[in-house]
Amino acid sequence: MAIGHNEQEPPKKIGRGHRLPPFGLLLTNPLIIQGAIAVTAGLVLLIASERQGPIFRWTIAIALAFYALTQALSWYRTPAGERNTVHAIAVTGASLFLAVVFAYEWLLGAVLVELAIVAALTVAGISNIVESVRCYRHQEPTEVWSWPLVKGVFLIVFGAIVALWPANMVLVVISITGFFWVLSGSIAITYALRGHADELESKDPSQLIMTWLQRREFSSEERRDLIRKVSYEGPDIKKRLVRFSALMTFSVIIATLGVMQDSTAVVIGAMLVAPLMTPIMGLTSSIVMGWPRRAVRAGLLVLAATVGAIVVATIIAQIAPVVGDVLSNSQVVSRTSPTILDLMIAVTAGAAGAFALSRQDVSDSLPGVAIAVALVPPLAVVGVAIAAGDMAQALGAFLLYLTNFVSIVLAGAATFILVGVSPFYRLQQHAAGIRVALGTFVIGASLIIVPLAFTTQSLAHSAAVERATEQAIGEWMGEERDYSVPMIKYSGGTINITMSVSGGLPSVDELGKMLEEDIEGPFTLRIRWTPETVVEYASE
Repeated sequence: MAIGHNEQEPPKKIGRGHRLPPFGLLLTNPLIIQGAIAVTAGLVLLIASERQGPIFRWTIAIALAFYALTQALSWYRTPAGERNTVHAIAVTGASLFLAVVFAYEWLLGAVLVELAIVAALTVAGISNIVESVRCYRHQEPTEVWSWPLVKGVFLIVFGAIVALWPANMVLVVISITGFFWVLSGSIAITYALRGHADELESKDPSQLIMTWLQRREFSSEERRDLIRKVSYEGPDIKKRLVRFSALMTFSVIIATLGVMQDSTAVVIGAMLVAPLMTPIMGLTSSIVMGWPRRAVRAGLLVLAATVGAIVVATIIAQIAPVVGDVLSNSQVVSRTSPTILDLMIAVTAGAAGAFALSRQDVSDSLPGVAIAVALVPPLAVVGVAIAAGDMAQALGAFLLYLTNFVSIVLAGAATFILVGVSPFYRLQQHAAGIRVALGTFVIGASLIIVPLAFTTQSLAHSAAVERATEQAIGEWMGEERDYSVPMIKYSGGTINITMSVSGGLPSVDELGKMLEEDIEGPFTLRIRWTPETVVEYASE
């Protein structure tokens, strides 16, 4: 399929002025006000140390109230024939309601607010699924009924996640909201300062974003070069696939041996050799360009490379000589219990990779992106764990790979759209297909978050128990005894302590009682200790 075949010509870019609008217009324009409020409120959301305090809640409440007022002002200044009254009422009413919720959370109660959020997400999800079924029964096109289905499933899954971890998810939502408020507010202010004065009369954030997307600058030549880099097609497809297979095989072998040897340097070398990022970016670019066939081909290549990597790693792990307990080394342990931090790293690395591919002047950053993204090492750990017969470790490492893969696709798609790889007219023409494809990955990310949240919570709890135990041991032993504690490990409800003590131990019951004050729930305390003997020799 040739690029640009059977496509409409893109719309001409709107002229962009650079003179500063009058100061009075800046102070009264809703776009400027909304941008300043969004940036301020977003920074408060991101940097507030106490996210339950009155200053935090009232700041957000005031920001939402002002946002509602600017929405009403924007509606009033819009010509009568162009007003969207229903949208203005919905946004203004929702903003005022959320402002009241933040301001008077003590009156409603945090639990009631969380239940209301879960109920709203669930009801919205069910209504979308019902709408999807209705469209399907009326034999509507696939792009009509599939998007409500994707939205409905995502809303229900997200509601379940909020119900399971209300406090953690509230913090996640607050952080994401703060980031997007700062981003959208900065775009609003920048666009307003660079626009013509008459363009500032009736812009709301949605109109602003649409206009900004239309004005992105990414030439057709740059777009063709990027597609050639990440697509495995054309007359030289066989040569490129052979090179890809060879490099993939070499990287898997290097990564597997590095994992078994517990060598970080060798594993980093495997990351640099691995070519797996290229077809994943090919899949991402095909999705945002609305090319389903190319997306399927790229997805099948990624699938084949994933399966092949696991098979090769398993074979290498079986035939290579084993020194020590491979599954306990740092390269394996660090990749079998992924957390939310791994998800955040993958999202950032995916965005960086997409940005580096779309810009010739930063292409030197691609090796660093390959190291940060770490796609092949988790697959090598999967093979090593399978060869050792430990399927739990294998599943943990594969979960890390899925986390990286899904995050890279979503972050890369967002970056490609923002920098202009996908023209605005293609986003309009293929909106349904793009939304369904990206929505499917969003649902996958939501499902992946569940085990990641479990792992994160478990590791955080273990770290808190170990810190509390270390502090309690200091009080328990006192200053009169010489001792060392080389290991404190909490696992499966048991606190394992290894100590070396000069003299006898105090009563273990005392330590247990001290820990009961700091640790919630039952636990078992197991101490291994040896008398510490000091031998001295003084020369004459």
